[in-house]
Amino acid sequence: MKIRNILTGAFDRTRVAAALLLLSSATLPGHGSAAEAGVFVHPGTPLTLADLSALKAQVDQGREPWKSGYDLLANDGKSRLTYGMAGPYATVSRAPDLNLWPWRNDMTAVWNLSRMWYFTGNQDYAKKAREILLAWATTQTEFSGRESMLDLGDYAYMFVGGADILRGTWQGWSDDDTAVVKKYFKDVLMPASNPYGENQFGAANKGALALVALGLMAIYNDDAEALDKVVYQTRTLAHIGLRSSNDIGMLGDSLRDQGHAHGQLKSLVMLAEALWKQGIDIYSDFDDRLLAAGEYFARVNELAPTIALPFGTTDAYYTADYTNRGWGGGNLVLNQVYGAYVLRKGMQAPFIAQRRGWMPVDSGSFMFLKEADASTATPAPAPALPIPMSTSVTTGLSSINIGGATPAGTATYAGGKWTVQGAGAEIWGTSDSCYFAYQALTGNGSIIAKVDTVQNTNLSAKAGVMMRTSLDQGAPRAWMAITNRIQAEQNMQNLAVYGGNNYGNKTLPIASATPSYWLKLERIGNVITGYISPDGTNWAATDVGRINDPLPDTIYVVAPEQSHTA
Repeated sequence: MKIRNILTGAFDRTRVAAALLLLSSATLPGHGSAAEAGVFVHPGTPLTLADLSALKAQVDQGREPWKSGYDLLANDGKSRLTYGMAGPYATVSRAPDLNLWPWRNDMTAVWNLSRMWYFTGNQDYAKKAREILLAWATTQTEFSGRESMLDLGDYAYMFVGGADILRGTWQGWSDDDTAVVKKYFKDVLMPASNPYGENQFGAANKGALALVALGLMAIYNDDAEALDKVVYQTRTLAHIGLRSSNDIGMLGDSLRDQGHAHGQLKSLVMLAEALWKQGIDIYSDFDDRLLAAGEYFARVNELAPTIALPFGTTDAYYTADYTNRGWGGGNLVLNQVYGAYVLRKGMQAPFIAQRRGWMPVDSGSFMFLKEADASTATPAPAPALPIPMSTSVTTGLSSINIGGATPAGTATYAGGKWTVQGAGAEIWGTSDSCYFAYQALTGNGSIIAKVDTVQNTNLSAKAGVMMRTSLDQGAPRAWMAITNRIQAEQNMQNLAVYGGNNYGNKTLPIASATPSYWLKLERIGNVITGYISPDGTNWAATDVGRINDPLPDTIYVVAPEQSHTA
């Protein structure tokens, strides 16, 4: 699909040639629904009783490296009966930090002490873990700060996992204890896991941390509705979930730095593992995407020659890899990926295997080290997800001159391309002015275009794609465009956007020496996502907004043309 901007006539009009792809709803195979299953496995966030039993057998037999991992755990100060509780406090905050390290230390102690109880059978460890957890659960009323979700995601498998071990293995744990912890999670920690509102997650690593925190706590709370929402978001939100990736295994933060890439991978895999234990398989999604992501991460950090494609997030778009390749972490998550794909499914993961061969086992990673895994996820049928598929648009475009754009524009189709001529002042602000060749779209769908050239009619000349809720000037809308400055521009007017205007409205670099790039807008429900791509395949979600007004059944999509004729 090509779009060309050509100066014609004396009115500084913009002429566009395009072959458009309009996308309507297609489906992704359904996942298991927690609401349909109605039964949660405890413990199972993500370690089950079978997992714990197998680990204990390895430790009791003195087998390596499990025994060394256990010894490191036992010698940790937060694993001892002499550990002094650092809290609790009513308020914890990250960015700004307040009482953060006491919370971190005590949540780690809950995880360590609950494991020590299981490995030793000494109930004093369980009692101490319970004391710490319930002290926080009955004292803390707020977890605030701009980055609250980062700690909740990083520590979720510890404080939820520890609580789940106590609940599922220790007879001294009561139903009242479970109720207290559930209330703590629901009223204090879950709201802080995503304080920005529905679907308004931070980018990539930050959003993935929010998802794993919400998912693990939903499982502990036996909250099928909340868990189904997390699964849906993980599978559809392209700036944080499984779709924040590409076919070669890059994640949204892969070109930011290896530490943040690891954080995004670890969060998604930890969530996938906990879901698997509840009978929900997202490991298979997008052609085993988490295996590709694990292999890409391992390959890059084993310093093997590895292609990097332009990619990014709503934080930033990266056109090359300048990251700290050779980063030293990742043993825990790579153990999980290896277990999920190599041991369970018999698939190959050569770079993960290579990296696991030399990485040291520590007091956390040995918990996810296995020799075999015959567990299965057998989900009940569930509704498929509306991931759009493309079809060419060759007829049926209507048009309008929005905001009094003159002279009037035209749109014709011939030779596999749409030729669109139009004018207008600007489309950034509330009083947008452009020629809009469009088609009405009911329900979910997307629009793709490739801008081939943009002629230098004006510094503000641009061509691209737009979605808007109505044809009125100033209507809520989103657009993606390429300018003659060899940049991408994105804009979301009157939509709720995480980070506000600094995220929703900005310019981005493109990996091209000419003003030529692929653009896409996608609507799923009340969320509109903007993408850019060098090849029409490797799509990076760089803009995400939510329609807060009454959700229209029909929106208007395709090509706005603006050559700045004011």
